[in-house]
Amino acid sequence: MKVDFMIIPTIHRIVLISALLILLLFSIILAIMIGATDISISDTLDGLRIYFFGETKPFSISTVDIEIINEIRLPRALLGTIVGAGLGISGLTIQSLLRNPLGDPYILGISSGASTGAALVIVLGGSSELLSTLGVTVGAFLGALAAIVAVGLLAISGGRTTPTRIIFAGMAVTYFFSAITSLITLMAKNAAGTKSVMFWTLGSLGSASWKDVSTAGTVVLLAFILLLLLGRRIDLLELGDDTARSLGTNPSFYRNFLIIIVAFTVATLVSLTGSIGFIGLVIPHLAKYLVGSVARVNLPICALLGALLVVIADTFTRMIIRPAELPIGILTALVGTPMLMSLVKNRNEYQ
Repeated sequence: MKVDFMIIPTIHRIVLISALLILLLFSIILAIMIGATDISISDTLDGLRIYFFGETKPFSISTVDIEIINEIRLPRALLGTIVGAGLGISGLTIQSLLRNPLGDPYILGISSGASTGAALVIVLGGSSELLSTLGVTVGAFLGALAAIVAVGLLAISGGRTTPTRIIFAGMAVTYFFSAITSLITLMAKNAAGTKSVMFWTLGSLGSASWKDVSTAGTVVLLAFILLLLLGRRIDLLELGDDTARSLGTNPSFYRNFLIIIVAFTVATLVSLTGSIGFIGLVIPHLAKYLVGSVARVNLPICALLGALLVVIADTFTRMIIRPAELPIGILTALVGTPMLMSLVKNRNEYQ
């Protein structure tokens, strides 16, 4: 009977992962089909076959549709998949390390720092050759790194780094950079600059490119592998520093190392797409509700759930007010809030 009890959860996870993979594949195809102008499913599949397998172009699909599929919508859908996966696993790791169910990747001040860096380039880039040369993506990444460094310095300034210190340091840095971003936005000389900053801080996959997909994919894949290898350490840290130390784990070293992994991952993603809220906060709770609280088990589930939610949300951003687009951060907040409320209500059921 012992064997049976060990097999059932494994079968459950395999079925769940398979179902999520199938849903994700269908969501990606749907995301490629829908836009300012829709593309039929047959043309979408033909375009994908041409791209991936080099098949000859059928007469039924136009060259314009092939270009839209291969250079705009496919990289956008794949970038959404990668960003969602990265935010999902980052949220799980942060909640475990800080032992806080309200932990979020952006609690480290990364989002606000990236917003400040992007705002500097957007608003002041025309008057500064250096800022103009950097570009929005690089500016956002450097802003995110500055926030990470500031949180680290604040967290260690009082002695031993603890989850509480990290949370307070993250809050302080977030408010500081948010104020700087607001000041920069007020200094914008035209409405276009203000609108660009606002749209960027609310998140968007509209400027996705194959280079972005390659960059984000490399970083998220590396982070996923490292977090999977360190899954046991994450579970031990969630039990508390004293317990982790008694079981042969150095809490400070592993917490700092894991936070660096998460911070670098989220900084990269935010610099490419802006802030996409609620993914890192809600997805870990949903994964724990489905498969329990073991980090090693939750990582692939969080990755798939996060990818699925971002791809679906991005598809709806193109449908609600088309031909215009809604910033994805607004939609994820509208969807994430009731999801979080429902999970909080049923929290005792999966603890």
